[in-house]
Amino acid sequence: MDNEMKKSLDLDLTDYYTRFRRGHDRRRQQLMNSLTAPQLQPYSDRFVKVGKFSMPQVAKMVLALAAGLLIVLGLLWVFHVDMSLPSPNNHAVWAAAIEQAARVQSVHFRMTTYGGVGDAGVEMWWRRPHDFRMEMSNITTMAGNGETLFIWNEKDNSLVLREAGEGIPLPALFILGNLGKLFTADDISSYQQWIDNNRIISSKLVTFKGQKCLKVACVHEGHRYEYLMEQGAGIGNSRPFLEVKEYGDMEGARLLSHLEVLAVDEEMPDNLFVVEPPPGAKVLDRRPKI
Repeated sequence: MDNEMKKSLDLDLTDYYTRFRRGHDRRRQQLMNSLTAPQLQPYSDRFVKVGKFSMPQVAKMVLALAAGLLIVLGLLWVFHVDMSLPSPNNHAVWAAAIEQAARVQSVHFRMTTYGGVGDAGVEMWWRRPHDFRMEMSNITTMAGNGETLFIWNEKDNSLVLREAGEGIPLPALFILGNLGKLFTADDISSYQQWIDNNRIISSKLVTFKGQKCLKVACVHEGHRYEYLMEQGAGIGNSRPFLEVKEYGDMEGARLLSHLEVLAVDEEMPDNLFVVEPPPGAKVLDRRPKI
């Protein structure tokens, strides 16, 4: 009896586990079916049409336009269309122009100074080592050839002759400030000091008389200096500067002097540095008698 009961119980348990497993598998499948995501729409059908373009196409076009705009802006920056901040490259260009000014053998420039008693102008030709001619706005002309200093006063119709160097300062000292010394200083170390002591605060490309030029602004000892340089400045026979302005403040509100460089390293005839008096002029020869 015990064996029969045991056998019957084993059969019942086997049947129970079989039916339980089948029911469990069926419920599990039902649960999995209930969790299955709905059929997704095709990608292109989930966007609204805009004209003849779908939204994905429009989005691609917008991204392409944005990328193109970024490329254009990047090129403008690379080619310095408007550089309001100084860069190491522009500092090197400016320093090279200063060094070129130190090496020129001749220069022709015009200087205007501004002051409380009125403006004054001078046009100057300078040839190393000592030849110069200065035509001033007060109808006075000074010239020197290393031997004789000529001082011509058109108003008085008089010419004074002096021995060169006789109590007369260097021609650069007749011009206000440091601008005249950019070309005429004899000590090469002064140019390096000028580079070291000036601090560039801005640089950008500007259009000057129809050509693209680099404009660099520096400050030194409370003064502002603005240099306008053509492309190729510091190289060959180009002018190191087209013009230089000096301001009595750092903001550029009070203009002190304006230097316009007309030519560098051009041939200058010897008679440019001599003044021949016209007939009837009064000549005062104050050179030492031999």
